[in-house]
Amino acid sequence: MKLRNLGFNQWFETHTAELSMDGCNFARISAVDRGSYIIKDESREVPAELSGKLAFQIDSSVDLPCVEPIVILTKTDLITQDELVRKLAIINSVTKARVIALSNITGIGFHAFQQALYSGKTYCLLGSSGVGKTTLINRLLGQEAFETKAVSSTGEGTHTTSRRQLIVLSQGAMLIDTPGMRELGIVGVGDGVNIRFEELVAISKICQYANCSHQHEPGCAIRAAIEKGELDEDRYSNFIKLKKESEYYEMSYLDKRKKDKAFGRFIKSAKKHMKN
Repeated sequence: MKLRNLGFNQWFETHTAELSMDGCNFARISAVDRGSYIIKDESREVPAELSGKLAFQIDSSVDLPCVEPIVILTKTDLITQDELVRKLAIINSVTKARVIALSNITGIGFHAFQQALYSGKTYCLLGSSGVGKTTLINRLLGQEAFETKAVSSTGEGTHTTSRRQLIVLSQGAMLIDTPGMRELGIVGVGDGVNIRFEELVAISKICQYANCSHQHEPGCAIRAAIEKGELDEDRYSNFIKLKKESEYYEMSYLDKRKKDKAFGRFIKSAKKHMKN
């Protein structure tokens, strides 16, 4: 296998001189298991770890990757065509990213997904446990190369994948399978939410209160527009949900802890009141 098959493209070739280090060769990280790494070059695959300097310079692993998102809507065989159209409309209303709907069972949409994977490019699958990431990779490979599990009785996925691993596909594209996320948040998208829901933002300017949450306050122009049928209620619900999530994830860690503790005290108080 050549380095170019592992993503060593024209950019790296152009910057080889400045990136090279004495006694070192170029290699690709092929697996990450917590703080341990496996790297792969043209001839072998060996364990590795971050240098002390690099580990010191970065605050977290989010400082390392760079992504261009594609939204994959899986398990479309579980819903009707009308429901699928509705869900796609909701997704497209909040993102400009490409959206591909597919089913690992029927194969619908699978070809479009394959066509989105280009040789020499690296793609990372992110999503909650049980959404079908590993099943999708097995289908791409044409074999049950990685273990999968059925969702639990509660409908939640079980964590089967325990490490991030690079998989090189036959057409030359590379996929990274990742452990299912227990929590996925959005950060720094307040302005983006306002742009995607600009008609709601415009109406909100005539609300009675400047800090209106658009939920329970009297004189809310957005609620009034919904009652008149001038605004779609599903779009409104998505707007409120994204605003809340954006505001929560923009909070500092200390603010989150305070908010969570306050909510915990409220629950304890409510339980005590119910007993009495």
